[in-house]
Amino acid sequence: MQALVTGGTGFLGGHLVERLVRRGDKVRVLVRPSSDLSLLRSLGVELATGDITDAASVKIAASGVDVVFHAAALASDYGPAAKFRKMNVEGTQNVIDACQDERVPRLVHVSTQSVVFAFDDHLGTDETHPIPARHRDPYSATKAEAERRVLAAHRGSLFTTAIRPHVIWGPRDTTVLPRIEALARRNQLILVGDGSQKVSLSYVDNVVDALLLGAERDGAGGEAFFIVDREPVEMRHFIGRLCGAVGAPPPRGTVPYGLAFAAGTVLEGIWKLIGKETPPPITRYGVAVLGRNMVFQWEKARRLLGYRPAVDFEEGMRHIAAWHAEAAGRA
Repeated sequence: MQALVTGGTGFLGGHLVERLVRRGDKVRVLVRPSSDLSLLRSLGVELATGDITDAASVKIAASGVDVVFHAAALASDYGPAAKFRKMNVEGTQNVIDACQDERVPRLVHVSTQSVVFAFDDHLGTDETHPIPARHRDPYSATKAEAERRVLAAHRGSLFTTAIRPHVIWGPRDTTVLPRIEALARRNQLILVGDGSQKVSLSYVDNVVDALLLGAERDGAGGEAFFIVDREPVEMRHFIGRLCGAVGAPPPRGTVPYGLAFAAGTVLEGIWKLIGKETPPPITRYGVAVLGRNMVFQWEKARRLLGYRPAVDFEEGMRHIAAWHAEAAGRA
């Protein structure tokens, strides 16, 4: 199989590229010249210079491939809506157009549970849950629009699938773990609520499994799938175990959800007034993700994709501890 991967310099994309190479597939990755390309170069994959916001470069990169794995996105809990739209909606449309123009048979899109998230609780949500008419943050809104366009493109010669993970975790994590570890080491890590809220996690290798199944199984066509680990865990247990795996102190306390959400609202307002585009220390989206129950079902993925979460919670934590110890030894 000849695959094109967008977002291959990221956390999930890097693991996907590594797996494809290990399987013996031919891999091309769309990359910005400014990105860290060390892993990709060590894997010996073909590098195509470009950006998903540049339609011409996407079309060139998509030429002659059997499948496109679209993992590139602007993933943040705060920022100008126009930037999210340019990357997540217009960029995804460029990928769809390139697949259609170049007659690529399959497109597997990395979506997110946030397409159904409006800062509310989810306890056993499955794919029949409606996408909100209005989202409360630009990331969720633009990812929902991107997914809608991908699934609508499942017609004619193009086969499309959307994979919805939640809280991707594992070795080489560049988002969740670094922020938790940094706060813990500064003794500033505080749980939102009492920490008993349940969360479905998505171990990175399990998500890669689902992406590959989405590219291979005919039942995946035109469908979206929540992809999560076998069982949800309590948020305080997840964060406490992550801290233990990297040798950082545990959370030092809790803050009521309402108070944390109000603080995020105020800080976002201040950030907008002063024109800052980087996220403030606390955001409404971040508080909602950490403080709400976020449990999603994977039965549809089991039934139509044959998905089974291969890595469980304990094994995943062992992998993180081993990776962190190895990285610390190299430092």
